[in-house]
Amino acid sequence: MAMALLVARSAAGDPAVGPEVAERLAGSGISRMSLLRDRSSVGIVLEGWAFDPTQMDEVVRVLFPAGVAEVRVFREVENVVVTSHPAEGR
Repeated sequence: MAMALLVARSAAGDPAVGPEVAERLAGSGISRMSLLRDRSSVGIVLEGWAFDPTQMDEVVRVLFPAGVAEVRVFREVENVVVTSHPAEGR
């Protein structure tokens, strides 16, 4: 599953949401989106089995049509599964 994080300063404006945006994101292979916020920024976690991170420029334009320059994109470098059960045989 591909994953990316967008972090936008308040100057980027609020992210666009709604049925049309959801349809366009789904067309990019995104099946899950989480919105996070603090006082000065908005974070959006994007995930999807069919998500192609090379399409991030289009995804950013869809979500932040007025403030693309104010959005940082973090691409997944590594995915690690954490378990509380020790490996058998150790």
